Amino acid sequence: MASNGSSYCRKSLIGVDYMDEFLNAVLKAIDDAGLSLTAPIEIGQLPPEEGASVEFGPSNNRTTFLNKCKEDNIVLLFLRKSQNQLVCIKELDAIGEYLSKLKTYPQPTSGPIRWVNTEVTTPAGYVDKEDNGSYIYSMIISNKITR
Repeated sequence: MASNGSSYCRKSLIGVDYMDEFLNAVLKAIDDAGLSLTAPIEIGQLPPEEGASVEFGPSNNRTTFLNKCKEDNIVLLFLRKSQNQLVCIKELDAIGEYLSKLKTYPQPTSGPIRWVNTEVTTPAGYVDKEDNGSYIYSMIISNKITR
């Protein structure tokens, strides 16, 4: 697709700043969606009490085209912790459904990338139950970007 020099393929900067830009674009899209989430999404590990988080998962499937544009697959792991299992499932499902059904993806404001597609690769699923009775659920989404 990008091998013909499509306008959405941009040259990258050195480093991984584009991943931060992409993550910020994803979080802004979720915030703008008005999904009625009961906890803010933190970057990194889950908070000690009830909450939600997102972190980068192992990513692969990089494609480099003849014009040196790259297509990357960025994996994001969403975690939700709550005393109520249904809250975990509903909120993770709402995030995944919203992001995967977007027709036009918001673009990072200053990064050299373009967000092309998102799909839920692992739907909301049980991970663990803590001693305090909190359940932890996870969801994995795969995101295609070009740079």
